[in-house]
Amino acid sequence: MLIFNILPSSGSGGQCRRQVCALLALIASAGAARGQTAPPPDTLTTRRHRLPEAQVRGVRPERFAVGSPRLEVDSAVLAQYRGGTAADVLGAREGLYIKNYGPGQLATISLRGTSSQHTAVLWNGLNITLPTLGQNDLALLPISGNTQLAVQPGPAAALYGSGAVGGAILLRTDPDWRPGLRGSVQADAGSFGLHGGSLEARSASAGVAVRVAASYRHADNNYPYLLREPAGLVRYTMQNAALRHQWSFSPDLAWRVGAAGELTATVWLTDTDREIQQGTGVAGSNARELDQSHRLVLGYRRATTGGGQWSVRGAWFEDIINYSDQGAVSNSRVRTTQSQAEYTAPLGPRASLRLGLEAQHFAAVVDGYGPEPITENRAAAFALLRYDPRPALRLSANLRQAALPAGLAPLAPTVGAEWDLYQAAATDSLAATRPGLTLKASASRTYRAPTLNERYWQPGGNPDLRPESGMGYELGLRHRARLAPALALETELTAFHQLVANWVQWLPLGRAAPIRPATCARCAARASKQARRCGCAGAATGPPAGWLTASPKPRKPRA
Repeated sequence: MLIFNILPSSGSGGQCRRQVCALLALIASAGAARGQTAPPPDTLTTRRHRLPEAQVRGVRPERFAVGSPRLEVDSAVLAQYRGGTAADVLGAREGLYIKNYGPGQLATISLRGTSSQHTAVLWNGLNITLPTLGQNDLALLPISGNTQLAVQPGPAAALYGSGAVGGAILLRTDPDWRPGLRGSVQADAGSFGLHGGSLEARSASAGVAVRVAASYRHADNNYPYLLREPAGLVRYTMQNAALRHQWSFSPDLAWRVGAAGELTATVWLTDTDREIQQGTGVAGSNARELDQSHRLVLGYRRATTGGGQWSVRGAWFEDIINYSDQGAVSNSRVRTTQSQAEYTAPLGPRASLRLGLEAQHFAAVVDGYGPEPITENRAAAFALLRYDPRPALRLSANLRQAALPAGLAPLAPTVGAEWDLYQAAATDSLAATRPGLTLKASASRTYRAPTLNERYWQPGGNPDLRPESGMGYELGLRHRARLAPALALETELTAFHQLVANWVQWLPLGRAAPIRPATCARCAARASKQARRCGCAGAATGPPAGWLTASPKPRKPRA
């Protein structure tokens, strides 16, 4: 709309007539212009309009881990290790203690002074820890099968279940709904016969998102080493240490069902053939191991009209370990079926509650268990509460109760709190990235169920083993500073005290008796400023050859 102000003039009549004519011409031209740029008729009520569909985002368990530290690998960093494994990333980027026996060899983690059996490994919210060993070889977890990797140090059994005594490793493959087709190719090469690569392709439309990833790796590992002998230093070449092959294939599919539902299907197939590296003073070993894992997860989640969300997941895993050394063979195959159902409800604008149930069924055919297959069932119920009474104060209270074949596991509660002592004024929508100082605290009770090896190995298995239990307390301070518009610095200091009771160790119970799993006295781990210390009562040895072992340094037994 054009608005003109007509002012009175003191000029002659001719001048006035000329002004009036010019004004009339301008009004006429304005009317014509308005007619040319007039908007089309309103179609809001006469035509159908397709609104963009809302994405259903799952509420992750980490939301309820208030007061606990979290180490998350940046996606840009993770992309550099697409041809590597979880052991490569965590050892190089997160500063965690990885006990690595060589390239492509056994790699286990130790968190908060505990053993590798005290770290749970979850993939898309489901525990993939080997039920026979109670631990995972991180060298058998290729990064290409995942899009996110994080570590949560500290007891977290209320969130993640059995085994999360020292902490948990969280792997995830979330769908990417950005439209279009994208892909990446990566090739790796190194010394001592290392070569490999990875391939990834993604595509998404309004209702379907697809991702396919694959990787391959090979290494001869024929590196030289020096060994001191009576004649002096002698140069040797490492034998029987090759990673013959390691490949991974992971297709993922996500399908939006209506405006409030999402169906996902995720597959992760891995195959590793490797020679078991011998000690420098050991000769004649030709040990070899074939590791295969087949994992499938189907899930469905749906948002409710009241702001809540419910989800169900079902999974089938198969883990195969075939070990051989100069005619001695030890084969293992375990099939795991898992199911999980949970509902998350808002309790007003500041609180949310999650209730859930999960069940596991194991079917194991292991040479060391005898000729008959072994089956075992486990179940658990959990409740997770998050409450933010003020924007600067966050609280959580979680609880889990598991049912094991030998009875109920120890009740696992967790409470946590975070208080922002100082936080800069909001300049963006992400409060966690603003400069500030946060005080954190948590207290947890945790547990670890006995493994199938500890219960059924012959000879030595003890079906009456009690589950391990423990307590953990921690107090931390996190500081965030903005050094430049595109540069931020975050530091965190955590002091903790952790106590583990009924720690299961394989012990010889007599001169001629076989080693058996037994519970030892309490083991304590304390840390401050990233220092760790662990002591365990009782001698520690390993189960029969061919199985993974990782134990604290043995000390003199005490009552």
